[in-house]
Amino acid sequence: MSLPAYGKGAFMDGSSMVGAKLTSVNLRNLTLCHAKMMNADLNGADLSNARLIDADLTNATMIEAEMTSIDLTGATLHGAQLYCARLERALLGRSVLCDANLCNAKLHESVLREARLDNAHLSEADLSSADLSSASLRSARLAKSSLLRSILDSADL
Repeated sequence: MSLPAYGKGAFMDGSSMVGAKLTSVNLRNLTLCHAKMMNADLNGADLSNARLIDADLTNATMIEAEMTSIDLTGATLHGAQLYCARLERALLGRSVLCDANLCNAKLHESVLREARLDNAHLSEADLSSADLSSASLRSARLAKSSLLRSILDSADL
């Protein structure tokens, strides 16, 4: 599936893009709330400032994706591959990232309140100044991750 570049104000709420190949596609500022994007290939895609609230990205591949200031509130990213993804200032509150690969991901100043990161691979991830209040990180791998100035109030480590 090949999509043209979308600008501010483009809406595709409730879209089904299961298994879509969207490698290196420009999806900046796009609204895809409640979208079904399981197994989608978004490697290298630009999703900066996009809104994917309550989207299902189970097992999606987003390696080296640009996702600065993305809103993934309540999204399901179970088993997603986010290796080296740039998620600075992302909104990930109540998101499910269990078993996700976030190695070397940049999550500086991101909001992960009440997110589920059980068994997530966060080795060498930058979580500095992130809000992980009430997040669940049971069995998460955090080797060499930066948690400098992160908020961990009531987090389950």
